[in-house]
Amino acid sequence: MERQSVLIVETDIEQRRITVIDKTRRQFQIDFPYTDAAFSVPAVDEVWSIYRDNGFQWYLDQRLDAGDGRIPLDSLNPGDTRVRAKNTLHLDAEELRLNGQQIGVTTWERFILQTENGSVSLSRAPISLKTVQVFHNGVLVDPNSYQFTLDGDLAFALVEQDNTVVVVYYQYNPES
Repeated sequence: MERQSVLIVETDIEQRRITVIDKTRRQFQIDFPYTDAAFSVPAVDEVWSIYRDNGFQWYLDQRLDAGDGRIPLDSLNPGDTRVRAKNTLHLDAEELRLNGQQIGVTTWERFILQTENGSVSLSRAPISLKTVQVFHNGVLVDPNSYQFTLDGDLAFALVEQDNTVVVVYYQYNPES
C-alpha cells in the first residue's frame, strides 16, 4: 500500500470530489463516493493523507492534524478522544448523552419586563440549571443575581427602568 500527504485546493461536495496537490506539486482529483460513519468534508488548505493499493486509484484516508496547539495532546488522557472540526460539527443521532446524561435541545425566549423586580416562566423546563444563561439588555447576567427553579420559573431584581428586555437561553428535553 502506498500513502502520501496532499494539500486540498478545491472541494466539490456535490460531485464528491476534491482537487489536491502532492509533494511534487502535481495536481489531481480524488473522488470520495463512500464515507465512514464519522467523516470530515475536506476543506481548502487542509492536509490529508491518501492511499492506493497496487493500482492507479487514490483514496481519501484522513485529515492530518496541523498541530496548532488549540487542544494540546498533553491535556488528554489514555482512552480520551479529541474531535476537531474546522467549522460546524454535525451530529446525526437519535439521542446524545454526555457522561450518561442526555443533552437537550437549546432554545431561547425573550421577555419584556414592565417592572424592575420581575419574574417569568419559561415555556419548557430546563434539563439543568447549568444550561441556563440570562441576558439583560444584551449583557450576560451573573447567575448569583437571580433565582431559578427547574420547573422553569425565573425571579430576579434588576437595576433598570421599565420595559427592560431579558433573553433566556437554556437546554430542555424534547420528550418532557
